[in-house]
Amino acid sequence: MAVSGMDQDLERMLTAMYHEQYLVDTIFYVEDSNYLVYSAKLNCSCGSKPVYLKLEGKTDPYTGKTVIGHGITINGLPAANCLDAKPVINIGMFGNCSLSSLGASCVKIRNLEASWTTSHDNIYIGNERGITKSSVLHCNPVSPDENITGIGTISAEDSGQMNLYQLIEDYRVDYNAMLQNSIVSHAASPKDSNGAYKINIDVMAYIGLHREEFLYLYELYYPDRKMLYDEFSKIPDAGQYLNYAKTLRFMTYMLPKDEHVIKILNLMVPGKYSLEVNEIAQTDPNYNALFQSSEEKGKVIINNIEKAKDYVIPFKSFFHESGHAADYFAGPENEFLSTNFRYSSYELEAKTTLAGNTIVLIHDSKGKQAKTIHEWAESDVRNELYEVGVNFLNDPANLHSYQVTAQDKQRYLKIVVEDYFFSGIGKTKYDFIKNSSITHFKIIKEIYDGIQVETSNKLANQDSIANLARDIYGGITGDQVGGGHGHQYWFYEAKDPEVQKLIKKEGDRKTQISHEAFAGYFEYIVMNISAGIDPAKKVLPQTIKALEKMMEVV
Repeated sequence: MAVSGMDQDLERMLTAMYHEQYLVDTIFYVEDSNYLVYSAKLNCSCGSKPVYLKLEGKTDPYTGKTVIGHGITINGLPAANCLDAKPVINIGMFGNCSLSSLGASCVKIRNLEASWTTSHDNIYIGNERGITKSSVLHCNPVSPDENITGIGTISAEDSGQMNLYQLIEDYRVDYNAMLQNSIVSHAASPKDSNGAYKINIDVMAYIGLHREEFLYLYELYYPDRKMLYDEFSKIPDAGQYLNYAKTLRFMTYMLPKDEHVIKILNLMVPGKYSLEVNEIAQTDPNYNALFQSSEEKGKVIINNIEKAKDYVIPFKSFFHESGHAADYFAGPENEFLSTNFRYSSYELEAKTTLAGNTIVLIHDSKGKQAKTIHEWAESDVRNELYEVGVNFLNDPANLHSYQVTAQDKQRYLKIVVEDYFFSGIGKTKYDFIKNSSITHFKIIKEIYDGIQVETSNKLANQDSIANLARDIYGGITGDQVGGGHGHQYWFYEAKDPEVQKLIKKEGDRKTQISHEAFAGYFEYIVMNISAGIDPAKKVLPQTIKALEKMMEVV
């Protein structure tokens, strides 16, 4: 691991707690930043370099495990007491000693006192008084080769309490830098020759190398978070399921902003929110990940643990479903917040007018509007389709084989946008007319194809990394442009009587668009994947602003 904010000696010392399989017997916590802990940085008044305080490991006679320290931790690290003054075992060498005229090294001439200084106010760590940043340890150097006079004074530059935190933060910085770079490189060719997503080897390799170590160290520092996650992910200890749950735990802790880690952990209330992991047949309609809500409870169900790795951003579906959970628990009783959440802003509605033989796109101000997320999405998509359509129709290379006036073009554009792209059965209507020899339908087809191609090109950079905009466009237009959850998700239900009419209940669809928009936004925000949000701002400007406001509420 590259070390960003910590020197390598300290990093090696802290990670040794994992590699040497130390156990920290956490009896209680001391809330005082002055008390010294394992890894406190020490200086000697006569030494040439600092060292880090170490504590002795003791073998538990019952378990055979090694316990470090005296059974008391502060911020995840074992606390020290006044007898932790032993050379090598507790205190390494401070380089060369300035008291020596021969330049002798510390280890050859040092003579440490048996105990650090304390005061009657110092609390007990184990059976002895704890040591603080005001404590000192004296050294009376002795050399057979010279007459040394003077005393070295050892004191703490820091308590060490923040060192574990800094190591954890270094891990997070390194991981997230690797994640961002891997997304960029992997997105260039995310699919194999069969069209299936390739596993992001960089991310999976990092998880394989660092997961256990990071989890151990992180949960030393945040035992309360460990307790929450333990309750959330109570699943059978069954190989791949346990492995998957630990990876989700790792990726949650690795989120770059602590506020987002806390947000997800705060959802994990026992009996309220839980995790279920399965591996079912790919042909099963539930083969994916989903959030299931009922009676103020929620459950993330992962039915595709192997497929979950096959993304540019592996396992991101967990954070998508956690977005649904955040949405659900932030709303009124048994209802998602996004269903009726409204964002107020000034709306500009795309319209067309004529300037000679040219169609001109104008934006009519409708004043300040309070709209749902779905309504803003619909407004953004409609504006985009009209803009693309106007550009297409003003190109003399298009429709050149037909005698079509500017007024006719204006009329046809409205038909294509409103009666095709904004109709749940628009794709069915298009399939009906696409081979027609009737001029009217041939004109509609050419305009439809032109808008679809150009809009799809604009959404092309939303693929793989960010399906947020593509998914919303797919929901609004019935997958005529965009794509994500798919036409059947938006417009069909297996037991819906409306399925025979090839259209899902409109109210259900609109609600789902709001739900999926927020969950899609949530996953990229908490993972700090700007490539998931920034492109969407260009084609869904008001929708993204509405989602930003809702995120503030959540």
